[in-house]
Amino acid sequence: MLATRFQAVAARLDLSNADMARELEVSAPAVTKWLRDGRVGRENLVEFCESYGIDLRWMLTGKGSMLERADSNLVLLSSMRLSDIRVSDDGSLRLVSPPNPEFLIPQAFQVTNDNEVLSVYVTDESMGSALPKGAYALIQRCDPDSALKVGSVVAVTIKGVDQLFLRRFEQPRFGETLFVPDNHRYPSINGEDARVFGVCTEIRTPLI
Repeated sequence: MLATRFQAVAARLDLSNADMARELEVSAPAVTKWLRDGRVGRENLVEFCESYGIDLRWMLTGKGSMLERADSNLVLLSSMRLSDIRVSDDGSLRLVSPPNPEFLIPQAFQVTNDNEVLSVYVTDESMGSALPKGAYALIQRCDPDSALKVGSVVAVTIKGVDQLFLRRFEQPRFGETLFVPDNHRYPSINGEDARVFGVCTEIRTPLI
């Protein structure tokens, strides 16, 4: 309930009714009403969230985190099929076939920096159940020399090949890197032959 979430914010930030009324320039009885039954106007709710750094989606639904991350932004992206994406030597992207509206439903993603982001519709089974065919993945660009976390799913290209592949980053021995599939029917990619395009930061599997 909205009232419960108002109470949770007040407790978390140690706010009194008077504190909130003064900050939002409303009456103390109005704030008391919000905390009691959750009845609040849209403008007041938005102003409340902005004033205290509260995530509006959490406030409305209870999903996600209470506190809005200052370094995050919500972006709405149309997805591209993994099999249709080609990457040039300079890192630019192009599509080999027109977008298909059946799966290019815009997806809202939270991103954590200003790097380019890409919503990918997975079209193969190389990552097994971790990233199944038909899932949506947010790929956030990163510098090819960036330190990668072992076990993270990344998008890579292979020297001489302009296709994009999804693999898991591993370091089987010191100084050696390998990009491996979760599905053993697909090949691993040696680190010496690969160039990291980006890191998978979110995965969504549509309900069937």
